[in-house]
Amino acid sequence: MSYYSSHDAARSRHFQFLLDELIKLGNMVPNKSSNFGRPPDFPLPVLFVLLGLKFDSGLGYRTFVAQLNFNPLLLERLDLARTPSYSILQQALKRLSELTHPFASISSSLQRTLSPPLKPR
Repeated sequence: MSYYSSHDAARSRHFQFLLDELIKLGNMVPNKSSNFGRPPDFPLPVLFVLLGLKFDSGLGYRTFVAQLNFNPLLLERLDLARTPSYSILQQALKRLSELTHPFASISSSLQRTLSPPLKPR
């Protein structure tokens, strides 16, 4: 087995392992959606998986979405009928950061107001 074929095999296993783990983690993400309007086309857990793959690949949002268009097996595995746009992925990242850090803005403002005064020199 040459170096390149073994490297490609390892990268393939890495992708499958990462996808499986991201799907497991995505199942823990709450699927928060509004009760008003139409239901979302892309649930938040699926967008979490796509964002994990995007950050692992190191690609930009537009390039990653273009790459997703050429990977119908991945879309099928995630039960997606179409590829999300890059702006949907960016908005999902904001929603996920709000879910994971709901008190971040409160704690930073409290930290500023409750910080001890500076010692005079």
